[in-house]
Amino acid sequence: MSYTGPTRPKGAKGDADAAPVSQRVRSIAVAVISLGLILSAANFMFTRATQTYELRPVLIERQGSEMRATTAGQLAFLNPQGRRGGFLDQRDHR
Repeated sequence: MSYTGPTRPKGAKGDADAAPVSQRVRSIAVAVISLGLILSAANFMFTRATQTYELRPVLIERQGSEMRATTAGQLAFLNPQGRRGGFLDQRDHR
């Protein structure tokens, strides 16, 4: 018969609790790296879900009539040929 277990008796209970400094530093480093990878993956997934890229160039052009506020809460289209304070169309005021 052969025995493959430990060949020394276990040390005192107080000695087993004291981990070497290098092992403690290594476990802290693994925890920090894991947390960093988790945050990076979460940021990547959030960015991918909330933002998108256009596959072709996008041109933004200004079209239509200019808008201006005539009084608080009201908007009217600017009529370049109209008098000051006038509206584009009188049908809007019925």
